[in-house]
Amino acid sequence: MAGKEPELGPTSRTVTENVKRWRQERNMSYKQLSDKLQADAGWSINPVGVRRIETGERRVTPDDLTALAVALGVSPITLLMPWLPDLEQTDMVEVTGVNAKMPAENLWKWLMGEMSLVPGRALSFLEDSTPRWEHAQWIKDDSDGR
Repeated sequence: MAGKEPELGPTSRTVTENVKRWRQERNMSYKQLSDKLQADAGWSINPVGVRRIETGERRVTPDDLTALAVALGVSPITLLMPWLPDLEQTDMVEVTGVNAKMPAENLWKWLMGEMSLVPGRALSFLEDSTPRWEHAQWIKDDSDGR
């Protein structure tokens, strides 16, 4: 017997709110976003599925997240980042997997792969979170004195 799905966590709630906000800001109906998902991202979520995402009745997969970002014309990180009308760097925000709220700036830097949330792991986090071609650029920049 399948177990009950867990409640939506803070990151899922953020994504649902951001999908709704960006869809409305773009003056799109559920159907228009559904059509744009197919046309721009080659991904199928019917209008009812879009509505269910926005109400938290349907979970967003990683594939859904990237396709929604393409269709809405934003970065996937934009859908993962809490949004407040006047969000400041020091405003405290929530993300799944972290037991306490953190400054919005820290969450943004972590999502961008610029900062570890685990103390003492800064260098290994940067190495593990960055494509290898970027490592070569770091070495070049360091040898150029940048």
